[in-house]
Amino acid sequence: MRAGNDHGWSGWVNSSPAGPYIPPASPDGVKITRADGSLTASWPAVPNADSYHVTYTDNDAESWQLAALDHPATPGPVTITITADNGKSYIVGVRAKNDAGGSNWVNSPSVGPYTPPPPPSVASVSVERADGTLTAYWQAVANADSYHVTYTDDDAQSWQLAALDHPATPGTVTITITADNDKSYIVGVRAKNEGGGSNWVNSLSVGPYETPPGQPTGLNAEANDDGSATITWDDPNDASITGYQYQTREDGGAWSGNTEIEGSGASTTSADISGLTAGATNHINLQALNAVGASSGRQVSVKIPAMLPGPDSVTITARGTGTLSASWTAVDGAYRYYTYTSNSSDDWATFTIETATTGTSVTLNNRDDSLNYT
Repeated sequence: MRAGNDHGWSGWVNSSPAGPYIPPASPDGVKITRADGSLTASWPAVPNADSYHVTYTDNDAESWQLAALDHPATPGPVTITITADNGKSYIVGVRAKNDAGGSNWVNSPSVGPYTPPPPPSVASVSVERADGTLTAYWQAVANADSYHVTYTDDDAQSWQLAALDHPATPGTVTITITADNDKSYIVGVRAKNEGGGSNWVNSLSVGPYETPPGQPTGLNAEANDDGSATITWDDPNDASITGYQYQTREDGGAWSGNTEIEGSGASTTSADISGLTAGATNHINLQALNAVGASSGRQVSVKIPAMLPGPDSVTITARGTGTLSASWTAVDGAYRYYTYTSNSSDDWATFTIETATTGTSVTLNNRDDSLNYT
């Protein structure tokens, strides 16, 4: 090139040599990674490419769909994300473009349906025992579609299937398994989805199921003169028993709360029950206790005599050498009388007396003739 005007022309100046203008090279391979509901295609940047033409097929190249006519050229790896059906296989085709045209197409390998990654393992497995069953429970795991559950009753020497696909639920997941009360158990759980299964997580070993004690047998009750009752029952021969408790009620009344028999244990076979209603039939319900709970109750009834009034009068009828005689008026319904004496040297004292259902007098021996008695 040279410049000119009315005075003439400049010298020539030449450009640097330039080759012919050509389309860009083809991409050096296309890769696909799948995700839930999408796929991402990537390839190395192509020199001199201004953009990329991207298509894809989900029917093994029988037809192609446009993903981008002019996908931007960027330095480094070029990527494009395409909405995808998780159940279909895909191939992605890419060619580089500039003003001179487009490169040859380069297709990715076919990538199959989306498979999610396996779910994480459950955090822990707990087991609770009941009569004839055990219940295992654990917290729900994200992305789990179901759970594989097994158990062992021989310290992991062999395992039995509890559920191959136990349903996934939000929150706490539970399963109940029929169990032998006399055996120990371990339960194993792993989370599952289409991508596979998590690692197994086992519960701690849970020992045999302990049942409440049996119902007391041979229960009897006798009323005492002081308004209480003494109950007796058979020895249960059950070392697991830790004690006994009872409830009481009178005819037509409600049961009282539980009263534990103080100091009772596995070998206890009798107890005194106080607080009963005088002049009424009282019902007593007895239960045995152990670490699991209370037995069913055994009931017995006892009539507590009404409290009688004292005699209208008491008279000292005679004093002899070392003796003291007294008599009193009879009390309707009384069948036993107690005599108390007092003198200037002691408080009231109780003496053994001879009584009969009709007796209204007594002679007390071993009296001090020098003292006054009431």
